[in-house]
Amino acid sequence: MVEILGQRREAGSGISPIVERSLHRRDDLARVGIRPEGVSEISLMTAPEIAALLLDSCGSPQQFESYMFGSILLRIGEDIDILIVGPGGGALSQLKGEIHVSGANLPLHILYLLPSEADRTEFVKREKCVPLAQLARSAPRPD
Repeated sequence: MVEILGQRREAGSGISPIVERSLHRRDDLARVGIRPEGVSEISLMTAPEIAALLLDSCGSPQQFESYMFGSILLRIGEDIDILIVGPGGGALSQLKGEIHVSGANLPLHILYLLPSEADRTEFVKREKCVPLAQLARSAPRPD
């Protein structure tokens, strides 16, 4: 039995392929946030692994521009800053629900901006935001 981001599971049972490859090596387990029971609840996932997890588990992000920014990119932070740029309304409500479920045990800080707000503030440029899709492409994949 392992605990994956706060959820107890048998090894190999419905676990994302991104982390499946690590189930038998203790060092890799800790590195990607999978921990044996009784170990401290801190996520040690890398930024690319977090990006891949969010994109794989959320069905709506294609309608939005999604970014990661802040200290997580420098591997010095304890929280994960995410920027979502896109329209409001029902699609945004659906995405918020998906992020809430997929990131329930991650220390996510999410900023939602309309495209006009993102353009006006130049937030993406100022904060050196990196697209989640770009980060996810560099995540380790199963062999």
